[in-house]
Amino acid sequence: MNSSPQLLDQALRHCRQQGCQVDHLLRFVEAIPRLLDKSQLESSIAEFHNSAGRLPYWQDYDIGALILECAADQLETGKEKDLFYQHAIYRAQWCASGSSGSGEGMARIQHVHQIQKKKNGA
Repeated sequence: MNSSPQLLDQALRHCRQQGCQVDHLLRFVEAIPRLLDKSQLESSIAEFHNSAGRLPYWQDYDIGALILECAADQLETGKEKDLFYQHAIYRAQWCASGSSGSGEGMARIQHVHQIQKKKNGA
C-alpha cells in the first residue's frame, strides 16, 4: 500500500499532466496554520474547499483530502492538526458519497478510515 505522501505525489503529477493547477493549493494549505484569527482560519479552510472541489478525483481519492492529510501529518499535535484531519475526512467522505457503485464506494471509503485512524492516534 502506498503512503499518503506517495499517493499525493502521484495524484499531483497526474493532475499537472492533465493541465490542472494544484500548486496554489499546496502553498495555501501551508499558510493556513499560521493564521491567528479563528474567523480567518475558517474562511481560509472554506476557500481551500472551494478550490479543491474544482479538481477531479484521482483513483478513488480526493486530491484536496490527500493535501490536507499530508499537511496534517507534518504538524505537531494540536488544533490545526485535528482541524486538517477533520477537513480531510470531510473531503474523503464527499468523494466516497459520489461513487457510482458499491465497489467504488468501498474503495473510496478506505481513505476515510485511514484518515480517521490517524486523527484518533491509532
